[in-house]
Amino acid sequence: MSDLVIWRGSFSVESHQLLEAQRRLKEDRLKVETFLTARQIAPIVIQPIQIEEIRSRGNDQENRVIAYRLSQTVEIQSNEVGRLSLLGTEAGELVESGVAFVPLAPEFMFTKSAEAKLEGLAEATADAKARAERMAQQGGRGIKQLRSARVGVFQITPPHSTETSWEGINDKTTIEKSVTATVSASFLLE
Repeated sequence: MSDLVIWRGSFSVESHQLLEAQRRLKEDRLKVETFLTARQIAPIVIQPIQIEEIRSRGNDQENRVIAYRLSQTVEIQSNEVGRLSLLGTEAGELVESGVAFVPLAPEFMFTKSAEAKLEGLAEATADAKARAERMAQQGGRGIKQLRSARVGVFQITPPHSTETSWEGINDKTTIEKSVTATVSASFLLE
């Protein structure tokens, strides 16, 4: 299960006057902060203001600034994975209050992957030994000892996924995860 969620959203305003755009963005930021604190969500990180000049286009060759688009991104990191996963759907309230708010899909992280890797590799090695013992028994032999082991890539995927990658996968789209570790092992026979 994921134990950390990262949730982001952005809001923006446009105006012909830079100061007016900044005033409106400040009002919207207050609405976003109120929306999040009402849900007891903290800490909230609000990124610096991004300013984009909107220029005229056409045959007049002036290419002058006709408006400004100001935007900010809000980010929340929390261990309350289930609660924050619903935040994107509730963010429609911000749009209803006049904020041009765009929520991004949450990223569900599994921060204990180092421990899971050790556990997964131990289980994969035990499974490799059990398979080797079955094969050796068919030939009337036994397993003496582990000769070598090579660790393959580690895959953290959505449940029931068959996706694999040579580099490994670290899924961020689902709360629940499947963890797969591969080990190539060779054994000495008795």
